[in-house]
Amino acid sequence: MAVARVEDQVRPDVGGRAGALCDRSSSGRARAQLLRQRAATAMARATDLQLALRPALATCRRNVAALCRRLSAAEQRAVHLERALRSNRRIGMAMGILMARHGYTEDQAFAALRQESSWRNRKLRDVAEQVVHIGRL
Repeated sequence: MAVARVEDQVRPDVGGRAGALCDRSSSGRARAQLLRQRAATAMARATDLQLALRPALATCRRNVAALCRRLSAAEQRAVHLERALRSNRRIGMAMGILMARHGYTEDQAFAALRQESSWRNRKLRDVAEQVVHIGRL
């Protein structure tokens, strides 16, 4: 009687499946290796790009910082100009009141406001505001 081999005792369809699974496993390992190589290549490219773009990024950061400083200065200037415009209008109104009440010329009215500001050690716009509210120096 012949000795039966183990492979012969296994169902033929199982043996075929095992071979197919081994083939799949090999192709899976090969695919994983290929993906690892692609990932390494992508990382190397990303590193190269990062190194190449670093100077441009630094320049962009400096430009953004400079623009932020300019914007802040422009905003402050706008606030100061708005305040000056309001003060100028009040000074003009106060000069008009003094010209109407006392018959001053424009130069005399401004000189009176300036002199009052100097005597009281107050800002000209504050003296003008007082004239507008009270009607006199």
